[in-house]
Amino acid sequence: MGYNAVQKQVLEALLDQYERSKTYQGENKVIQSFQIPPEKVFPDYASDYADMDQIRDFEAWMRELEQDGLITIRYGSGEIRKLTADPESWDLYYEVLQRRDKLSLQQDQIMLYQRYLGMSPLLDRFCREQIGRLQQNKNPLYGGKEAEAILELCKFILQNQQDILERELSMAVLKDSKRWEKKYRSKVCGLLRKYGDYESLFLGLTDDRDKEDKRETERILLAEHQIYPNPSYVYFKGNAEFYFSNGLCVRTDPSMPMAFSSAALKGLKALYIGDEAVITVENLTSFNRMQMERAFLIFLSGYHNLAKQAFIKQIAGDNPGKQWHHFGDIDPDGFYIVENLIRGTGIDFHMVYMDTDTLKKYDEYTKPLEERDRRKAENLLAAGRYTDVMSYMLEKGKKLEQEIVRYSENYLRSCISEALYQNVEHPDLMDYGVGTIRLKKVVNTEETTTITVQVYISETYLPQGRKPHTRKYKRTLVLQRARYPQRRKQDGKLFTERECPSCGANFVPDENHCCSFCGYSFQADSAKWVVQTGQV
Repeated sequence: MGYNAVQKQVLEALLDQYERSKTYQGENKVIQSFQIPPEKVFPDYASDYADMDQIRDFEAWMRELEQDGLITIRYGSGEIRKLTADPESWDLYYEVLQRRDKLSLQQDQIMLYQRYLGMSPLLDRFCREQIGRLQQNKNPLYGGKEAEAILELCKFILQNQQDILERELSMAVLKDSKRWEKKYRSKVCGLLRKYGDYESLFLGLTDDRDKEDKRETERILLAEHQIYPNPSYVYFKGNAEFYFSNGLCVRTDPSMPMAFSSAALKGLKALYIGDEAVITVENLTSFNRMQMERAFLIFLSGYHNLAKQAFIKQIAGDNPGKQWHHFGDIDPDGFYIVENLIRGTGIDFHMVYMDTDTLKKYDEYTKPLEERDRRKAENLLAAGRYTDVMSYMLEKGKKLEQEIVRYSENYLRSCISEALYQNVEHPDLMDYGVGTIRLKKVVNTEETTTITVQVYISETYLPQGRKPHTRKYKRTLVLQRARYPQRRKQDGKLFTERECPSCGANFVPDENHCCSFCGYSFQADSAKWVVQTGQV
């Protein structure tokens, strides 16, 4: 029975019709006939412009099916009007198409979903729903091999107890390092979120139509089960003592930023913070440049994950009475991050520079609210959270990035002083200094930050045989540096340094933007402010 694709298409269409019917379910009390028009598989059959050779071939193929007892052809005006199935030949249909009947396939799928019952409440909810759909003669959300792969991935994720990378997950379950990302990541994360109990993690991340929200939701959900796109580290700096279960003791100070992997932190027995306050910082740029006395800083990197949550909880448990603060973007996402942090840790964080006054102070550096920002601000306002700043944001349509609020003024002053002093040529100059710096304008691109500042300068002179005198004046300068201090120039290009090329440690820059571990300095320092233009 060597039938061609068109002939099999006819049989498929008739068989599908039959399996959807009450007759197939044994519920019909009258005899049904199953038929399709020829246009179902040959759309141009009745067209005046159809190729006559194609029509003759099609009619010949249909007559062959009729001769074999599979269909009956009904004609009208010399043309085929209907193709009717022979109800005594359904078994032959299945044989020709190498297809199993729908009821047996349904039963197989029911048995598949039943195998995963009892493994977790989440899988129970999902599997029982799919079993119910199948028993009602409805298609499940996922079927066949796809369903089996998704169930195995969910099982692995829910049972995972150790740090693992997403590509390692893909290899472990799918035997392919890229298949998870390409085909299953979005489906599995959507399933976990729908049937799991994760909503406290996703405060503010409610719009699945927004790609940014959807991606962040998936990252948070997977991190909750210790699954990461890249190795997970917690960055911090301040006065602290870390005691590990293997007997190792590590002491830190503010001048030596450090990072521990989430795996290493699982062996943390106790830690004691010597500073009065603990501050979580949303953005890496702000974390790198903040130099605060009596404060232990933790780089949060947006929404916290399980490792950072456990780290913060342990600090709170081992160090009662500390002041807890958070410094982040003055936009709706920044406040949702605070809410998420409070809920995840149980700590009442106080916000730093995240108020209406700060928005007003840096008004000329604000950015317009996007539609997604407005939705989130309105949700917070409706919930009675942060009403003053949300109302102001919505009224003015403005938000502010964290990076503009704070920068290392001392480092900026040293860069300005170095640049200007080189141009001062006077034999009587005794002292030179850069005083107050007023920020006037900031322009960010993907690669650079350009600022306009007003600088107050003093020069003290000691002329021979005369009394010393001081000259004070102000100058407007335009300065530029790389947008992100963790990036370095090499061969004229910007790149993100992951490991120190000298010692191999995870690269964390010190105050001079050298490796905190070995002092390695890059050939060019893109964190340095360079004067572009200036006028008295």
